[in-house]
Amino acid sequence: MDKTSSIDKTTGGKYNVETAEILANEAQILPIAESTPTYEQLLQLFPTAAKFWKQYVEAHMAVNNDDAIRQILVGVC
Repeated sequence: MDKTSSIDKTTGGKYNVETAEILANEAQILPIAESTPTYEQLLQLFPTAAKFWKQYVEAHMAVNNDDAIRQILVGVC
């Protein structure tokens, strides 16, 4: 993965919530394998953003990836 994050490449800057929302919405239409890095970046920058956690878990639920869901939830708790 490129050292420059997809968030930094946008004009909004690293902690811009509007930019993060756009990226989260774009990640929803991608396959989980492609959207995982985006969700992980978002959750590193915004660890208390319930919306991003919910979207990330729901993306794994859509493909019945129970192991990944458990890992996400164990990491949170």
